[in-house]
Amino acid sequence: MSNLIETLKQKTNKELVEYCNKNDIPIIAKNKYKPSKAELLNSIKKFMESDADDIAVETIEDKIDEIDTITDEPENIEEPETNSEEELEADAKKDAIAKIKEKTALVRVIVRLNSELRENVLPNQMMEVSWGNSVVGHIYEKFPLNKPWHLTKGSVDALKRITFRKPIINDRGDIEGYVDVKKYFIEELPPLSKEELKELAKRQLINKASSN
Repeated sequence: MSNLIETLKQKTNKELVEYCNKNDIPIIAKNKYKPSKAELLNSIKKFMESDADDIAVETIEDKIDEIDTITDEPENIEEPETNSEEELEADAKKDAIAKIKEKTALVRVIVRLNSELRENVLPNQMMEVSWGNSVVGHIYEKFPLNKPWHLTKGSVDALKRITFRKPIINDRGDIEGYVDVKKYFIEELPPLSKEELKELAKRQLINKASSN
């Protein structure tokens, strides 16, 4: 073993790492990506000692010859990049801003009530929807039925999740159970063009002036 260790001392860290990897020798080091030569030699020594009873002299000599065949190359053991706490916080902030923009983006839709609900809705009655989370807070919006309207994507997603329990009635008129059915049917429309947005803004101004 002493001959092997003395031979290994002449090798570079990279050669020692290659030797350990090739012979399945666990590297014991504070930093497994940049082990020191002393740590590498100690890892090999401990491995040899643990398997000393099973390693023949010829095998040790073969390993010495094997080491001698390793070509000298410059050490280039790269340590993977790790983000600092500030970088992690910045990334988390960017993700939060992206989620807010996604959920608060306006979507042009027509919302229709499922006729099976048999809910009495007055003409021009405004419906309500609310949603929110720890990132965007609480959002509350009103919208009409059967008319093109702009809602946030979060509100549209919330409406899609709303269901009611529809009874399952058999031929005798008895209720056998219930099934969840969507309350609203939502048709997503293409966004308005610049000209259409300008026209909409004009109409809103006129309506606001007339209401005052």
